[in-house]
Amino acid sequence: MVCANIALYFFKKSRGIEIFASREILKWVFVVYILFIGAVTLFPVHYTVDSNPLYSPKQVYIMPLKITTLMLKFAADSQLPISVRLKTVTENLGGNLLMLFPLGFLLPIHGKLFRKFAPCLLLGLVVSIFIEVVQVVETAYSISFNRTTGTDFIILNIIGLIFGFLLNRNLNKKK
Repeated sequence: MVCANIALYFFKKSRGIEIFASREILKWVFVVYILFIGAVTLFPVHYTVDSNPLYSPKQVYIMPLKITTLMLKFAADSQLPISVRLKTVTENLGGNLLMLFPLGFLLPIHGKLFRKFAPCLLLGLVVSIFIEVVQVVETAYSISFNRTTGTDFIILNIIGLIFGFLLNRNLNKKK
């Protein structure tokens, strides 16, 4: 992907096609973001919190809001230090909200098709479901341990994507 961007840059330059620095920077940001998503999905950072019910191996939650409810109950648990509770909730709920935010923001910049909400939403849904399926497969084959998967994470990813898309749209309206 990096090589393709470099080759495209030099191809444009050799043909005398005007190159906009801000657009090229956003392309590189997009490439780094895609690599980050791949790294987070395929090579997770493992940590455990002993009494957190979400860190039992091989859990898949289909019922919407189940994980969020468990997280909020965990956050209310008075037996653990507040720093542990806040860190866990922030990393899981906040991390999933932020996971596809850049995708929602950057996609409309990189393609006319994705300036419309529906294609952007559809791609975000596919990416989010793919991430969750990869996590289930990694856990099933013991490639990764203690991964929780569920519809809540897909919903949070999509909410983040929508926020990113709306921010992009609002910034472009002001131009």
